[in-house]
Amino acid sequence: MNKYNFDELVNRYNSSSSKYSEGKEVLPMWVADMDFHVLPEIKEAIIARANIDAYGYTDSSEEYFSSFIDFFKRHHDIDIKRDEVIFSTGVVASIDSIFKHLFKPHDKVLMLTPIYHTFFNCVKNNNLDLVELELNYKDLTYSLNIKRIEEVIKKEGIKAFLFCNPHNPVGLIYKTEELNEIARICKENNVILISDEIHGELVDPGLTYYPMLGVNEAYLDNIITLTAPSKIFNLAGLHSSFIITTNSELKVKLQDAVYHDDIGEPNFFSDVASIAAYKYGDEWLKELNEYLYNNKVIVYRYIKENLKELDVVNTPATYLMWIDVSKISDDSNDFAARLKKEVGLWVSPGSQFKGNGHKFIRLNVATSKANVKEALSRLTKFIKNK
Repeated sequence: MNKYNFDELVNRYNSSSSKYSEGKEVLPMWVADMDFHVLPEIKEAIIARANIDAYGYTDSSEEYFSSFIDFFKRHHDIDIKRDEVIFSTGVVASIDSIFKHLFKPHDKVLMLTPIYHTFFNCVKNNNLDLVELELNYKDLTYSLNIKRIEEVIKKEGIKAFLFCNPHNPVGLIYKTEELNEIARICKENNVILISDEIHGELVDPGLTYYPMLGVNEAYLDNIITLTAPSKIFNLAGLHSSFIITTNSELKVKLQDAVYHDDIGEPNFFSDVASIAAYKYGDEWLKELNEYLYNNKVIVYRYIKENLKELDVVNTPATYLMWIDVSKISDDSNDFAARLKKEVGLWVSPGSQFKGNGHKFIRLNVATSKANVKEALSRLTKFIKNK
């Protein structure tokens, strides 16, 4: 019998929630956060912290780092040294600092699209040049083209490769041999490989994602890993993340960049909340992934049986479903806008992720089964009335 009840949701209305900002007539399944009650030990840690009654400047404790390192060792059997880890307030903030301080204007950044849309802002805002390479897409499956990646890196003179592992929005889990090949290519061509692994532990039962930190040691010097408890434990509002590199010279530059941009200081609650998540969250995370998987199965089966106009990409990672609407629309912006206006279902238009995203919508199923079924009902009503 499960310990946690994921059918019971938090009432997020009137809480300044970004996700629930449109009122009760709209079912929000867009932005990547979850509606479930937080791990109880996290709440308890925050309440205990609040009882101190003085919320001044705060440093990251050593337990903050050791709890993450221990969690990573348990889940991936990879040893991270304390002096390889830096605190940052967030993965996107880290990417901005990395781009600002480690690269020069118009250095070229490679990204595999469709990919998380905010990454494009990080490139543009730091006066860098984006090189976009689309993931292969065939038979509702995305895949890497390693040969093409190497060709583009050499031809374009790429300086940074911003990589998403697992991939948002298409839920792709990479094979270890693929990660080793990418790391090798970056090492041989002096490319800094920035691996966003914020969704790392959100995988279907029985599966795992493979961290970039597990590649051949010969390639590690060119790798920066970014991760956080924010997605897997739903702590995005607390602003806590990690930058990891085995390269000591690079570590000094990264630490200087974080301090320069004032993103190296935790808020009063992020430290204790993160510690509780990493120390006590294994069973919660296991049950969460089972619940999310069942929600995804509901969507797969329903669309296959009832909505022949749509197709669903197999997404073994994340709680984000990538739905192909190309049989009825090649403009996901218009599709998503009308879906929200006509039936009150709020999803993310795939076009903002670039690549072939204009033919897709992204659906967040990190909510109750009841909400998932209601979303499918609204989606059916919208399509049948077209």
